[in-house]
Amino acid sequence: GLLTKWINDNKKWIVFTDTQNPLLLFRSIQVLIGSSVKNQFSMNFLSTKRKAKEDIGALCKFEKNGKSFIGNVDYRFVTPVFRRSEIKGDTNDDSGYFPFPASTNTFSLSLEFYSKLLKDNIDPTTNLLNIPEYVKPTFSDATMTKFRTPVRVEKRMQD
Repeated sequence: GLLTKWINDNKKWIVFTDTQNPLLLFRSIQVLIGSSVKNQFSMNFLSTKRKAKEDIGALCKFEKNGKSFIGNVDYRFVTPVFRRSEIKGDTNDDSGYFPFPASTNTFSLSLEFYSKLLKDNIDPTTNLLNIPEYVKPTFSDATMTKFRTPVRVEKRMQD
């Protein structure tokens, strides 16, 4: 397939973005790839500063059972997730910004790492990629009792 061709053509990185205007990110993507190459990152997120209560997710380090990973917390879940931490919710620190960077929904993967991820996550019974699904409700108000839009099942591109 295409991924094998790219690897055989000695290509090393791929960038995924979920933005309406990727041209705005053009220079940032160059820095993203450069830092990935320099630091030999398998996966690297492009982030920006985030103010509390902004409608943009926060990139955070998660730890469980001695393992850690970086993931995006959807902006609607930042307050509930951080309410149990020393931050006490979606609040700015002394710098005037939220302590964790915002996700721009843009990230790079080394093609070698990406190829391994795909191979390791193929369901042998269906020969399809096994990516977790989740429901992402949009509520009409803070009571979270009525939906603003119909609920749908989604898959996150970084998963």
